[in-house]
Amino acid sequence: MATRPGSEWIAVDVGANKGYVIAGWLETLLGQDRTPFTPHNLGVSIYTHNTVKEGYLNLCGGCTECIDPPVHMPQTQRASKVKVYAFEPSVANFKWLSFFYNDSSVVNVTNAAVSHTPSMAYFPDGVLGKETGKVSSVPLEGYVPVKIVSLDAFLASANIAYVDILSTDAEGFDQEVAKGARKLLEEGRVGVYQFEMYRAEDYKSIFERLYRWGYVCYYFTEVRKGYSAPWLIRISGCWQDYFQNLIGWVNGLCYNRRVPELAPIFDRLSMKMHRNGGPSRARARRGVLAFVDRYVPKRESTIEENREEK
Repeated sequence: MATRPGSEWIAVDVGANKGYVIAGWLETLLGQDRTPFTPHNLGVSIYTHNTVKEGYLNLCGGCTECIDPPVHMPQTQRASKVKVYAFEPSVANFKWLSFFYNDSSVVNVTNAAVSHTPSMAYFPDGVLGKETGKVSSVPLEGYVPVKIVSLDAFLASANIAYVDILSTDAEGFDQEVAKGARKLLEEGRVGVYQFEMYRAEDYKSIFERLYRWGYVCYYFTEVRKGYSAPWLIRISGCWQDYFQNLIGWVNGLCYNRRVPELAPIFDRLSMKMHRNGGPSRARARRGVLAFVDRYVPKRESTIEENREEK
């Protein structure tokens, strides 16, 4: 999905967690032959270096990304270079991201939450890979201090004028992140913008505002096994009142109308259909265990004990 083929890309991942979104970007935009930071390699590394039982299957990614086949971007659409700025409030996840993405010229990792105003807050001191932690404004048992940054301020200090991809997964606080990126978005300095719609908000107004700023937005869909649906359902100019109820693990996906190369890509994606949903949980679990058996060096008691996890 190259907005500027052959050039240097800037991507921002808010709520990077274990790093699978970043790995997918790098593999797609650069090609497998030009980066060691692929979802497959991340999966091998995370299972090799971690023995935690809690969330063992989830170490493959929330959607089992470690076993996904690579996406092949045509050579003419690939980027010459990609620089990712990743934000992660969990200390355990931050340490993992810093370990795996050990080239800061490719991935710059910041241990911080992202919101509308720079400040300090508290975040659960949990295990690697936990995906449901939420920021608290007051200290709680099991929480540790974490700084809060805004994207407008952070990117200005880093002299970043344009972001090719902005993705936010902030466990319900995505619109707080957006408030802190208002200048970036309003000035049309984002190519592709994806955000989670986990919490109830006035999404009609949100999408109308994004359209005024030059973005065409869609629902990025997922379906259960046995169902079919388009990959993308257009929202901009097509709002229906029942859309307001489509919240939870749902994503908004928008492209910048000022980047003409993006419109035909999104048109094609909106024509594609999910067929019969994704794999069942049992099938996904079998796939992850087969991946571990094939690629991850065995360690005493690690693999067999974790097979018991449901």
